Amino acid sequence: MATHILLADDHAIVRQGLRLLLQREGFEVVGEAVNGQEAVRLATETCPDVAVLDYGMPILNGVGAAREILQACPLAKVILLTMHADDRYVLEAIRLGVKGYVVKTQASTDLVRAIHEVLKGMMYLSPRVSRTLVQAYLAKSELPPDPLTHEGGRRGPGDQREDRRVPPGTHLEEARHAEHRGHRPLRDSPGPGQDLRLLRLLRGRP
Repeated sequence: MATHILLADDHAIVRQGLRLLLQREGFEVVGEAVNGQEAVRLATETCPDVAVLDYGMPILNGVGAAREILQACPLAKVILLTMHADDRYVLEAIRLGVKGYVVKTQASTDLVRAIHEVLKGMMYLSPRVSRTLVQAYLAKSELPPDPLTHEGGRRGPGDQREDRRVPPGTHLEEARHAEHRGHRPLRDSPGPGQDLRLLRLLRGRP
């Protein structure tokens, strides 16, 4: 059975291009909305597998629409399509439950892959977004001090004062070099070798 996709963007030419792209890949577009409020209504009626929402829609923006769609259709996967790669917008969306974040300038190459990844339970960030998020993480802009690495934290006998923020071989390390090796999606749940502090950052936990 074809995957059902809801498209929401206030620009008709953008929706048309996205619809043609998705139909060519075998997806079924079950609804098109011109604003966030209409997207919520259509999602409630159709409960799509994936909702692709423009971040900057009128009446109700993409984040607001995502919040209501996820409440009405908890099994739906939401992908935001946006011009913003700033970490503020990314963190807001991911903490809400958005599973994909695709920059519009990369939509022709990233959107189809994002849909496949989120349907498999993964989280997809465009490479440009991955770099922005990693930079924010490394700057510790959203993270509290790690008690294991903070100067005042307790350590057992023989512990060394080493920087444990970026363990080698983690998804964070891979994302840092995404522009050189191509994008690798972040897992939606912790796996072996994955940086748990990055997941806490994404989920808004200390």
